[in-house]
Amino acid sequence: MNAKIDLGTFREWRAKVNFAEHGDKLERDYCTFVLNEFPNVQEFWRVFVVPLTTRLDDYPKPTRPSIQYRPATDESLQHICGANYSVYVHLAFAKAELSSWEDERSLETVYVRLSSAFDVFEALCFAFAKLIHTCKGSDPVGLEKLDEDAITKKASNFFRTQYSEAFKRFRQKGQAVNVRLHTADKLLADFFSGTNTFGKYKNHSGNVRRMRNALVHDVRLERIQDQDGKIMLPKPAAVNRYRSWSEIQAAALNVETVQKDFNVPRIQAESDTKESMAILNALYGKLLQDFDGEFFSAERSKLRDLFQVEHGQPAEKKPRARGVILVETAGSNTCPVVATASGVSLTAQLSGLNPESFRLRERYRDEAPSGSDFLYSGTGQISQTPPEDPNELGRKGFED
Repeated sequence: MNAKIDLGTFREWRAKVNFAEHGDKLERDYCTFVLNEFPNVQEFWRVFVVPLTTRLDDYPKPTRPSIQYRPATDESLQHICGANYSVYVHLAFAKAELSSWEDERSLETVYVRLSSAFDVFEALCFAFAKLIHTCKGSDPVGLEKLDEDAITKKASNFFRTQYSEAFKRFRQKGQAVNVRLHTADKLLADFFSGTNTFGKYKNHSGNVRRMRNALVHDVRLERIQDQDGKIMLPKPAAVNRYRSWSEIQAAALNVETVQKDFNVPRIQAESDTKESMAILNALYGKLLQDFDGEFFSAERSKLRDLFQVEHGQPAEKKPRARGVILVETAGSNTCPVVATASGVSLTAQLSGLNPESFRLRERYRDEAPSGSDFLYSGTGQISQTPPEDPNELGRKGFED
């Protein structure tokens, strides 16, 4: 059954949801590392992720924390949610690493996290662009299947323009020579064609990945010591020019080269992290704009249908029952009951069960919070009258 939303109140409702109060543990614990420079990752979570979870059950009232998807949530939408979460986590961990810097460990960790954030961001955008095209009834570019002639043409072009260098790397380092037949480049370039940031993103993400490759996938990247005693290494944009010790030694003799192509590791990592977040924040603006354009579209309802929502006044919410619990017998049967208090002292209404001990499990909405299982033994005041609509009471959970 679709949830009904009022356009005005729904925008206000979702704007109040935030990582610090309604996110999971990582979103709560690390949001201060990320949101000052990358607020749109939380905004995308608000508009895309939150309505797909059982948090929407509370609308229009204030929501409570929940990470459970609503029933029948499309897996392609879950993939986009997971990609957004992964972007956030990688950047949060990069920022955390910068705050407790250790040269030998932290440099590699930061660039691995930044590169991974770019990888999942592109996966997110690939899936999101296809979703928007589906909602609009249009065809995304760059997804055409190649025939034999097209593959032959690509291979011939690779031979003319790239094979010599690729073969050289193979002979020197054993790196495989691959012809890339399909990439997401064309689709992403088309999707971001109206922005001024995507070209900057391609350049910056390429530099970060080159640095990651030099640090992680090759022999150790050598450092130099400048005239003031500072340890320095090549900047990401120049790293491919200084992959051998002899190249590093030659550069160290030229002060201008050192100033132009080298930097202190922590300063460079901090700069690249800050720029990464600024660029991603700008590109997320495109995602947010396209999402709301479709979600609130008067002409098309495809995106709302996928989110299982429709325009209309939300149904009146029944008050939550106080002290609803589940009684679990030794035979794993469960029965919802109403208790005046949770814990080892309670007055319960129970139908058809009178065991010597019960396992009582608090139910907080649709998920059992950790640490809430306990064993009740003793004689409670048992009546034969079950609560009104016990299934509903058991689902709704405890009230603050």
